[in-house]
Amino acid sequence: MTLKEQELENIKNATGNIPHNVRCAYVNGMNLRSLYAEMEKDILFNLGEHPAPEVLRLGNCAGHMFGHVRAKDGNSFATLKIMLDLSEASDAFKESYAVLQPMLDRIAELEAEILAERETAALALHALNEAEAAAREKAEALLAKDPTVAAARKALEAAQPALVPVPVEHPKPFRGTLKIEDGKAVPVEA
Repeated sequence: MTLKEQELENIKNATGNIPHNVRCAYVNGMNLRSLYAEMEKDILFNLGEHPAPEVLRLGNCAGHMFGHVRAKDGNSFATLKIMLDLSEASDAFKESYAVLQPMLDRIAELEAEILAERETAALALHALNEAEAAAREKAEALLAKDPTVAAARKALEAAQPALVPVPVEHPKPFRGTLKIEDGKAVPVEA
């Protein structure tokens, strides 16, 4: 385990020592932020997809916008915005954000650094493996051309006995009837 991995583990363990109500305040506030950002993105997309019929006449657009807001969960969006503002203004969220956010930022930073180090090490290992494979091929080519190695191979071939194939006869399978005589199986002639 590297020093960065150890520091990362220590920070993750330290987040477990933070009181439950502080963690809950942080998680609730961050979830409200996430929901608000998602809903805002959806509403802006829908406004872009369904523009007002007469852009320069605001009076004629009021009905269109009112219908659009009602149809696209405008009340939910407004309620969520109020809840988010209340959550972010609360002392519990401010305290939890001040405690947890630096830890989480450091965790993300360490994870990115560890990942970058691992990628760099993987690239270096890949380059080393390629260099070793090229060196092996070069060495094998040199061995094949070396006269001393060629002479030693010829001497080895001459010293080894020649392999002569020996025919093996397999018995023919028995197809018939057997009877037992004196404890031995004897074929019955037909």
